[in-house]
Amino acid sequence: MNDDVRARYSQPPAPADSTWPQYRQVGERGLLIEFADTIDPAINQQVRALLAVIDTANIPGLREAIPAYRTLLLVYDPLQQTAVALRNAVAALVEQATNALPPSRTITIPVRYGGDSGPDLPTVAAHTGLSTEEVIVRHSGATYLVYFLGFSPGYPYLGGLDPALATPRLTTPRTRVPAGAVAIGGQQTGVYPQPTPGGWQIIGQTPSRLYDPGSATPFLLQAGDQVRFRPLSANEFALLQEQALVDHQRAAAQQPDTDQQSDAVALIDQPGLLTTVQDLGRFGYGRFGVPSSGALDEGALRWANLLVGNPPEAAALEITLLGPTITFAGNQSVVAALTGADFQATLNGQPIAPWRSFHCAPGDQLMLKGCQVGARAYLAFSGGIALPPVFGSRSTDSLGQIGGLDGRALQAGDRLPLAPPTALPPLTALPRAQIPQYTTAYTVRVLLGPQDERFTAASLTTFLSKPYTVSNESDRIGVRLSGSPLAFQPGSGGADILSEGIITGAIQVPASGQPIVLLAGHQTTGGYTKVATVIGADLWMLGQARPGDTITFQETTLAEAHAALEDYQAAIDHTHLLPLITGKNAMIKQPPSITNADDHFTTELALTAEATDSWTPAAIAALLAQAAATNVTTFTLETTTVRLTLQRTDQP
Repeated sequence: MNDDVRARYSQPPAPADSTWPQYRQVGERGLLIEFADTIDPAINQQVRALLAVIDTANIPGLREAIPAYRTLLLVYDPLQQTAVALRNAVAALVEQATNALPPSRTITIPVRYGGDSGPDLPTVAAHTGLSTEEVIVRHSGATYLVYFLGFSPGYPYLGGLDPALATPRLTTPRTRVPAGAVAIGGQQTGVYPQPTPGGWQIIGQTPSRLYDPGSATPFLLQAGDQVRFRPLSANEFALLQEQALVDHQRAAAQQPDTDQQSDAVALIDQPGLLTTVQDLGRFGYGRFGVPSSGALDEGALRWANLLVGNPPEAAALEITLLGPTITFAGNQSVVAALTGADFQATLNGQPIAPWRSFHCAPGDQLMLKGCQVGARAYLAFSGGIALPPVFGSRSTDSLGQIGGLDGRALQAGDRLPLAPPTALPPLTALPRAQIPQYTTAYTVRVLLGPQDERFTAASLTTFLSKPYTVSNESDRIGVRLSGSPLAFQPGSGGADILSEGIITGAIQVPASGQPIVLLAGHQTTGGYTKVATVIGADLWMLGQARPGDTITFQETTLAEAHAALEDYQAAIDHTHLLPLITGKNAMIKQPPSITNADDHFTTELALTAEATDSWTPAAIAALLAQAAATNVTTFTLETTTVRLTLQRTDQP
């Protein structure tokens, strides 16, 4: 921690400025606009009014705008927009936002209260001292404001519950709450759009779908809506539930067939530990509770696509810790490439080195084992994975159950249709200097905030100096860390805050004091303090951190974070790397040379279209002579039409 930050936290924080709105920088990619420090419908109206103005302002580089009770989080591309310019633009828009609020809608949600639909209705009645009939009358008689959507896609944060109905959450949360469950938790009420774990008291169920990604209107509610609940009889509930199922099936039938015939198909024999379809993610849907998802190591995904001739955003497989076994089917060969951690891949039993492309013919079997360093690899296919995009992306989002194959990890027996490339690309390899070095100890740069003032000076010193260990409970949602717990300033409010938008890389600190770094699969809003945010240039390290690895956080500045991001983006830019892997700048006219490295041979130069005329019999004879001179015993020669494995027989 630098000296000015130490001084800042050597004494209690100064009282907050009473002028609203206030602005907090969140990493180098987010701006949090705060309108108050309390929940109030009038304050939320200001949030939504500003959102409406921003939606029409065409701010360069803006990727997400996520409203909450009293805040609006703007997520932007710092290479297209500066923090100062964005703050100035927003400040000017605040003055225009007073009368910008669109008309409110009133949505009536039918509910079957009690019985199997509402098993906790008697509990709520007993706790409140009301009859079950009175609970129903009071709950259905109120009008509720949708403050915002968050936590999961389509989940509404409602205000307006009759205080007499407040009931504590369950002591032990359910492992599965059915979709449509209407529930009370403390002083709040809400509706679960999807089957999820939950600890609220279930008093009823609606047949209405609050979230249906296959529908033309996937989100029933939006921020600012007024909601009323209408009691249903058992017969009415059954009829409406049946009609909702028919509508859902009709919409699903109109979706593209994911099991269509394809010239090339990847058959999943064994899925590995966690293998999902990912691309660069989906943006613009955070306000509806939809995570961005996407590859956790963006650079590795981009490199994999580059090596097979795909655009950077093409969908590929993200493979975690233990890899899959894949058999290629169809009637067309494909070019594939593996990047990221080394999973000791073999094709038909022969080793395949990462960071280079290779041919896969129908009937070939690709097997990936486990990785020893790093956590994730990316497997790209020429043409990309031909699954339909959802909300503009093919990325698998397990929280919203969208993207990839039904929003889930791959399973044995799955079929992945592969899109045909315009032309089978030449075999290529990433230059050794471009390949990142994975390790077991990462130093990750952060920008403090947005709630760093809640932590003691000693805790911040610990946070920025001592390593934390990656927990076994880490996943695509977040990296859970264990180490010296962080302590909160007395009277600061501790770990809990009013829920607000979250940016990827945010470091949440719950009451345990153990940090959690949120990754691309994280929920869009949350109510824990955030001590710091990992800068964009270092997010890939969190994607490659495996259980047992250590993470040390290092403070940086906004200017340094911007410079680091520029360098990182340049390093993974296709326009910069393409000449390096094709050799166009070097005007390659010689066949590749062979060297011994790391106890196995690697081709230092890959065959390109310009080089094919140099593969004369004399050139091949020279290559064999060079192989003998370097004591190589086995090597594989690949072209776009031939794959030849040669082994010397004069070795003991």
